[in-house]
Amino acid sequence: MSDKKQRQTSNQIQVIFAGFILGVSLISSASYADDSKEALWKDKKTGLTWMRCSIGQQWSKDSCKGTGTKVTWQEAVDYLSVFNSQIALGGHSDWRLPTIVELASIRHCNKHWAREDGYKEANRATIILRKVPNRRAQRSIPYHCSKDSRSPTITRNIFPNTPAAPFWSASSVKENADSAWAVGFKYGYTGYFDKDARFYMRLVRSGK
Repeated sequence: MSDKKQRQTSNQIQVIFAGFILGVSLISSASYADDSKEALWKDKKTGLTWMRCSIGQQWSKDSCKGTGTKVTWQEAVDYLSVFNSQIALGGHSDWRLPTIVELASIRHCNKHWAREDGYKEANRATIILRKVPNRRAQRSIPYHCSKDSRSPTITRNIFPNTPAAPFWSASSVKENADSAWAVGFKYGYTGYFDKDARFYMRLVRSGK
């Protein structure tokens, strides 16, 4: 391939990628322009403000319409600057990917957390825990919901039409820079995956 054709191909790829990012931006911008307050939810326990829809969905009246956009971990990180500069949802430009602890905090089991074998009664059961990164240390959180919990494992009236699938967190795996933590909302599993996998994303902010 000649140098000229290589440059043309490279430019085409850049345009396609920019179009993808811009397309998601326009969807999100149109989605939240009129109902930005209703499209957000503040968790009084943590003080975090969440987007009720995943990126790619459209907020309409009292629900999230359409299909979320699946991205690699790096695409999710790169998209943040576009989102904050072009959309600034709610007048804020500090939206970010949640940490794994933050993302896991919005899981909801309508039955109970998964428990160790041999314990059937809730008041005698031992919840299965998993250690995840939390700033400079680690934190033990419930591993996942019981298999008889309703899917998706999230509060539906707060986060309507959430895909029962993995969402990216901002937390990379310390021992493996090519992997990052995610939460799967089918059963509420916390785990880490290759950063080239394509998952959904939901943004959060810490400010007032």
